[in-house]
Amino acid sequence: MATRPINTASLSDAPTYQLQCTRSSLFPRLPFTPLVNPLKSEDVRMGNNCSSSSTPMTDTGGSVARRSSSESLSTLAESIMSKDDKRKDARLSISSTTSTLVPSSPTLANEKEKEGTPPTSSTTVPSNRAAYPWSVHDISLLPLELFVEPKVFSPSSPSPNPFPRYGLSAPSTLTSDGQLLLFGGLKHGTPVPTNELYSLSLDCAQSSSRDAPVDLKKIETAADVPSPRVGHGCARLNDVMAVWGGDTSSSLDAPDLELDSKLYLYNMVSREWTRIKMEPDSATPKGRYGHTLSAVGPMLYVFGGQREGTFFNDMWSFDLRSLRDYKTNPLRWELVHEDGAIKVPARRTGHVSVSDGDKIYIFGGTDGQYHYNDTWMFCTSTRTWTELSCIGYIPSAREGHAAAAANGRMYIFGGRGVNGEDLADLAAFCFQKRRWYMFQNMGPAPCARSGHAMATFGSRVVVVGGESSIAQCEDDKGRKAKESCSKIHILDTRHIKYPS
Repeated sequence: MATRPINTASLSDAPTYQLQCTRSSLFPRLPFTPLVNPLKSEDVRMGNNCSSSSTPMTDTGGSVARRSSSESLSTLAESIMSKDDKRKDARLSISSTTSTLVPSSPTLANEKEKEGTPPTSSTTVPSNRAAYPWSVHDISLLPLELFVEPKVFSPSSPSPNPFPRYGLSAPSTLTSDGQLLLFGGLKHGTPVPTNELYSLSLDCAQSSSRDAPVDLKKIETAADVPSPRVGHGCARLNDVMAVWGGDTSSSLDAPDLELDSKLYLYNMVSREWTRIKMEPDSATPKGRYGHTLSAVGPMLYVFGGQREGTFFNDMWSFDLRSLRDYKTNPLRWELVHEDGAIKVPARRTGHVSVSDGDKIYIFGGTDGQYHYNDTWMFCTSTRTWTELSCIGYIPSAREGHAAAAANGRMYIFGGRGVNGEDLADLAAFCFQKRRWYMFQNMGPAPCARSGHAMATFGSRVVVVGGESSIAQCEDDKGRKAKESCSKIHILDTRHIKYPS
């Protein structure tokens, strides 16, 4: 059964909800209306645009003023392209030292389940809490890492706590030494975004204690540091992290008319930023926020987003290999497609994307009028979009959620539903079966939130940051929303057994 996207504008007689929070001016919210007649989960099928129910700053942010990096773009290209991915993947693979897995064999998203019965991660609550997929971890703040040679740490106080933080970005995978980089975002209670860079160490995943704290430190960087921003895109290619877009408004009351549309590359070895100078007068994607930035091989892909109420569904690509020959070949973005050129997803912002092989998958988002829960696949080899006909428990329409890919599946968590309230559900999409799964009884799960980030390391998925629109929302340990959003939550997918 195909469903239409939820049109909140057509339900004008129903009560409306306006979310009041610090970040509302950076991500404008319309008065969304709750769905009147929600569909039953087993009736949801993926149709065309389908939807189911519920749904330049001077602050350097710890960066030193320094002349542009002396290394050439060609050297930067080598940092991107010359690594042995298989060797790196092996180094990132984490051997578990926790207790023996005790997963049950639940029926997940079984089409023959009784009406209204959601799938669960276990048919009974496990007696051994280590068997739960979710674990929650406190943060141990380390001193600021200064930009000096040789590398030293500040002998004084620890790094400032960056959480709760909304609209930050993180690469979808860890660095070669097991670190997760967190950049930008809007800290709770502050009027403007930041350009701070933090490094989160996930060594706790190797510990026998599932409650082990994780180390977090602020990193001082140099050269062409991006201006503060929120809602930007981030991707990692070996030892280089790319950042593009975001809301670079200098204040809530005086937003910039022209958002930053420059591409920034961060060298994790030298800890220096490089702003890529494109060919003059060449076509470039307009500055925006709420888009996605995906890396497939040496290519970067930008899709969707919004600026000042204008929503996009264009896709742009940038070939990082061109940095090798930048002296002879001009650097430029390429417009892969624009609206109406081919069958493409509807205009949207606040969606998610993950890559698997040569494919990019997107889910959800909103255009201000509709909320979506459609699933699309973009093949980078053929440059074509396919709207997927999915089965199973398709998640409700939403925006502002986060996603990460692990073991052939895309995991999504949270986001804002049709009524403007944040969600706390977890779902997984199997690329091969094109099937959605949802879960219950997963252990100490994060509280409802949006504007967070997710990343993968081995078979684990980490959830970091975000804020909740439900102030009294509690996680599974009774933590209030602000406290829960300041913790690190890790999902061990090895504790989830899927039906064959």
